[in-house]
Amino acid sequence: MRATTVMMGDLYLKKMAAMKSKVLLIDDDIELVGMFKEYLEQEGFEVKTVHDGEAGTAEAFTGLYSIAILDVMMPRMNGLETLRRIRTSSQLPILMLTGRGDDTDRIVGLELGADDYVAKPCTPRELTARIRAILRRAQSVPADTSQQTAITVGQLTMWPEQRRATWASTKLRCGVQFAPEPSMDRPASSRISQS
Repeated sequence: MRATTVMMGDLYLKKMAAMKSKVLLIDDDIELVGMFKEYLEQEGFEVKTVHDGEAGTAEAFTGLYSIAILDVMMPRMNGLETLRRIRTSSQLPILMLTGRGDDTDRIVGLELGADDYVAKPCTPRELTARIRAILRRAQSVPADTSQQTAITVGQLTMWPEQRRATWASTKLRCGVQFAPEPSMDRPASSRISQS
């Protein structure tokens, strides 16, 4: 069992190394997104763009990105609701963009878990500098954190700090948030369903 855990940790580290520069850009402003995407790609980032909060939330949950850039003002689901949904089960670093001069959105966003804010209009260079600063902080977490430790029992593999699990390599959706317990004699989650 220990060998499986170490091997899964190594795979996780390799996956993280391969995705260090993958950015998810969630904004309904097609022209602005195009400009940011082009600039970020020239700076060495791989960029995926989506134009609404629902699609952005789904992409964020794939686990493929190092950071998400999220606009506050979007149709259907605004950026604050998108942030709230992402934070229910992901610690993906998130940089918020706002066109409003009001501090309320910034404060609420930071309280919901945003890592930083940039006011629009902003230059692509400032956006890139803030992305790199957030990624430096996110990557400065020591390599031996429990986020990289997988717990495997039979066909079940769990990553408690990431609140995700697989059964026979099939991703499971956890219906209740759980935290690792010091004692393993109690179940970590009461509802798990296959998605």
